[in-house]
Amino acid sequence: MAGLSDLNEPRNMKLIKTFAVISALILTTGCVKTEAGKTDLDMKEKIKLVSPSDGQTEIETTNRLVRRFVSENYTLKCCDKYFDLVSDKYAPQEIEFRWEGRGKYIFYLSENKDFTDPYTVACDACSLSLGGLKTGIEYFWKVSGNGCESEVFSFTTAHGPRTVYIDGVTNSRDIGSWDGINGGIKQGRVFRTAYLDKITDEGIRYCREFLKIRTELDLRTDGEGNRNMLVHDVNYINISSAYYAGDHSIYDRENYEATKRILEIFADKDNYPVLVHCTVGRDRTGTIAFLLEALCGMSEDDIYREYDLSFFSANGDHEPSVMHKNFFNQLYVGLYRYVQGGALSDNARRYCLDIGLTERQIDAIIANLTE
Repeated sequence: MAGLSDLNEPRNMKLIKTFAVISALILTTGCVKTEAGKTDLDMKEKIKLVSPSDGQTEIETTNRLVRRFVSENYTLKCCDKYFDLVSDKYAPQEIEFRWEGRGKYIFYLSENKDFTDPYTVACDACSLSLGGLKTGIEYFWKVSGNGCESEVFSFTTAHGPRTVYIDGVTNSRDIGSWDGINGGIKQGRVFRTAYLDKITDEGIRYCREFLKIRTELDLRTDGEGNRNMLVHDVNYINISSAYYAGDHSIYDRENYEATKRILEIFADKDNYPVLVHCTVGRDRTGTIAFLLEALCGMSEDDIYREYDLSFFSANGDHEPSVMHKNFFNQLYVGLYRYVQGGALSDNARRYCLDIGLTERQIDAIIANLTE
């Protein structure tokens, strides 16, 4: 039974005392006790990250076959044994993310510790597999759901060429992560693929949300199915491109203007990331990739290896060594001899000037790709 003093106590004083008791409870426990004696934190399903473990290093994203190819001494025939015209063999090795908990979650992945510009995925399960991550960099990841957010884990991927898998598309990769001046072409700037005509909704989502493509550069001629496959806010540009050397090549003056217009796209930083493709993704696309790589000082071995990765896809019609002999060697030697005695990067600059690019545009291309 309440005492006389309790009965006579003003109502507002009772409320003040009740509030003081609750406040003290919050300060000591961090949350309010429920009727069952549990805190509100107890009632939430806690999220515990499992793998990749925090601080794990050298997580492999390049598949074993591609890793073996880039690890061996290079010769113009060393890629022949990987070529079969049957299947794609370049697909990246996926990383499986796992955590403990129950319910629906949002997965976050970022290159930044503060999670600016993250990649997010809604998940019903406590795991997610993701391929095509950048190589040789540190990532941060976390998971939220059911009113809770996990701690943050970080991991580092192993160095190596970066291939990507785009559903409905073949011969897809990032031309970055190879050697060159200023550390080489940066990853996430230029992706090369075969045509996108059969890309699926999942492939479109991957290009837009994970690769963050802003420009689709289609190098095909009229009548080859040209249309914007990534739609919405992705800029679509179609310019019919020349390729390799010899007649009707990039060294033929009648093709200077088209090649100039193509390269000008890479001088505008607002166009990046760029996805460039033709039909197979090897000849016209390979020629433009070669010019960018030469301009940025990529080594001869790496230029050839990057070209040869096309033969790890089901696209093609000849062995790599045959393509080298009849086409790619002529492209490489044609530029190497463009100015006698000049380095390949110097000759690439001279070629760009001759087709009509300005020094400022050339410097912008190199800066956009390497800085």
